[in-house]
Amino acid sequence: MADYPTDNQQFFSEPERPCALVNKCSGERSAALFVSDQLKKHFGEDNVFDLFPVKGKPPLIEEAKQFVAQRKPDLLVVAGGDGTVSLGLDIVDAVRAADLIGPATAPIAVIPMGTGNDLSRSLGFGGGYHTPLVKAEEQFGKLLRRLFAARPCKIDRFSLSITAVDHDAVAAGHSGAVNGHKKSGESPASPRPKEKKEDRSFEEADHHPYSRPDEADDSAEQQHEQQQEFSSPLPVRSFSSNPKEVKKVFTNYFSIGFDAQVAKQFGDFRDHNPEMCKSRVINKMWYGCFGCNAMCCANTLPKKQLSLTLDGTAQKVPSNMKSIVVSNMITYAGGNVLWGDAHHQYDAPAVDDGKVEVVALEGVWHMVGVGTQTRSGKKLGQASSLVLYAPANFTMQYDGEPIAAIGTADQMVKVAIEFKSQSLGMRGSPPSSSEKETNDEAVQALHSEREHK
Repeated sequence: MADYPTDNQQFFSEPERPCALVNKCSGERSAALFVSDQLKKHFGEDNVFDLFPVKGKPPLIEEAKQFVAQRKPDLLVVAGGDGTVSLGLDIVDAVRAADLIGPATAPIAVIPMGTGNDLSRSLGFGGGYHTPLVKAEEQFGKLLRRLFAARPCKIDRFSLSITAVDHDAVAAGHSGAVNGHKKSGESPASPRPKEKKEDRSFEEADHHPYSRPDEADDSAEQQHEQQQEFSSPLPVRSFSSNPKEVKKVFTNYFSIGFDAQVAKQFGDFRDHNPEMCKSRVINKMWYGCFGCNAMCCANTLPKKQLSLTLDGTAQKVPSNMKSIVVSNMITYAGGNVLWGDAHHQYDAPAVDDGKVEVVALEGVWHMVGVGTQTRSGKKLGQASSLVLYAPANFTMQYDGEPIAAIGTADQMVKVAIEFKSQSLGMRGSPPSSSEKETNDEAVQALHSEREHK
């Protein structure tokens, strides 16, 4: 695990070498262009790198790595959705692993330009940027001062392996445990009790899970995969040569079920109708349309064919669930707080605790309840590693990027997730009241709960 100097450090004045990675195709075009121009004005044109200079083309991975290695920024602002931010983490981690920058170089702060922006929310940078109607340049200056006042933090990253297996392999390799039921004579595991967290002297460190984020932001993940020849000592998001095996690294979340299917449907729709998906508001409208369709068409995950272990302990999955979500973020699906824990049975979610939260959803109406803060996801547990067996005909997603079903209903898929490493980011100060969105208060409450422990 990288040893990053995060102990109570904070920029109280402008950093000496600020730089930026920008995705001008993310979110609303006019806002993205304004942000890019303002960053060039404040940082200097040579210190702002456009990851997607040609719309629809792959990101400039190698050039971005050289940009970071040469400039060695003491603050790296990433303007884009969660996909762009995750891509920025990949780039910086690769440069750092090659010993081209130091452990404290290029901590990432975020200007959220995507659709869901859950990574940005969880880091305290808000749910989305909109160009102010009045005094836009003055307001942008205030935004930069918030970024300069952010504190270094760690951001967990997790490895994801998806493999097609047959039923016999599941039975042999999983000791007969199906949906938390072990062989005769063994008792199913009970929920893991709340663990005492070690003292930490640092604060916690667009992808919309019903969708992939804005056009180029989604492709930040897809196109990143097309650039696997880049000479990085830290290969990430690479497909295995075996088409029945998928290996990824994720920062935000993984899910299987109806929400991943909605993400795939929207992604396919946007690929064929880009002119109809030009803004965040319009995209959310389309998400809602595909979500309504999922109310009628989404299949229930078959309980008898599910097997889940968290840190080696078998865990039951409730009946009639249509999705299982594995999240490293405080929010999900554009600001929804899945992990409601009023009785404090578990540790508060955090992006730097080496654990993911695992929840199940009954379907679209359950998700609507989460969005209105009248319900929460069905908590299955917290863990640093997990193994899930499920039918292979269900769509999956990671960080908003859909993964098509890799088999049929009579085949099984093994999903293995494990804590991998930590990247260096920045924890933002709370946004002003005018910048807050519906559920930001809940996010700040979770941060406060963790800080007071």
